[in-house]
Amino acid sequence: MNIWRLFLLFLLFNFTLLAEQIDRYDVNLTIMQSGELQIVESIDYNFTPNTKHGIYRNIPHMNKIDGYSFDIGLLDFNITQDDKLAEWTMDRNHNEGKETYLRIGSSLRTLTGLHRYKITYRVHQGVVTASANDILDAIRFDLIGTQWEVPISNINIQIHLPTSLTQQDINLSAYTGKYRSTDSQVNAHWIDKHTLQITAERLSPYEGITAELAYPAGKLKQTAEVLREKAKVYQQKMAVLIKEKKRKLEEHEKEVQDHINAYDAEHLIHKGKYGHYSANLYPINWLLEHFYLFVILFL
Repeated sequence: MNIWRLFLLFLLFNFTLLAEQIDRYDVNLTIMQSGELQIVESIDYNFTPNTKHGIYRNIPHMNKIDGYSFDIGLLDFNITQDDKLAEWTMDRNHNEGKETYLRIGSSLRTLTGLHRYKITYRVHQGVVTASANDILDAIRFDLIGTQWEVPISNINIQIHLPTSLTQQDINLSAYTGKYRSTDSQVNAHWIDKHTLQITAERLSPYEGITAELAYPAGKLKQTAEVLREKAKVYQQKMAVLIKEKKRKLEEHEKEVQDHINAYDAEHLIHKGKYGHYSANLYPINWLLEHFYLFVILFL
């Protein structure tokens, strides 16, 4: 019995070793003085022992401030596979419109073994309110999303600050694990006063890394206060639009009800006029009542 258990454990161990995984995941995030973010992801994806057409990448593009959801603006995508331009498609309405879904690969070609993917893109609205203190501005981003279905090893992230920010300005929070986890299983250290490095040895499937860099408000061109004002204006406009839409809907419902009432009234008059006739005599009585029309037509 013990021999069989050892044999099963051996098979399970070897299957795990051969399972599909990401061997290395590098993220290079540059914070621009404008408040925009430039991001480069390098993903060493190992398909062994499977054969696939490519990979999928889900990137959340919705954020919130004061209860208002806004689009952070994912722009200027460029994707390569093994240093050559990749075939890819994008769906911005994934997960009820909360995520941008990238399908990378060709339907006509399959892959196995190790391949490197490089995804470059820009985030237009990088600045938000700090989680712990709404007086501070912050850059908060899912550096590695929680949608990966495979384990990830050798994670290396570098964040580059603009000249207006230094290490002394930054209050760093980094979280690892599944969605909304508050665990922090990463190593973070400053290479220099403008460059932060975050590393992790391994993430299990559906685990990711989120980092927030809080700093004094106004250091970048974008500010959370401006975004907050935009949110208020947006909410006011939406309230007006919803009210107008409700008014038009009520008018339409009233118009439909008026038509129904008019039809019912006409039907009652018709019934009152002919209700005393039997069903069999109704055609004859109608002809008798309209006999004069036939006389005029045939004279």
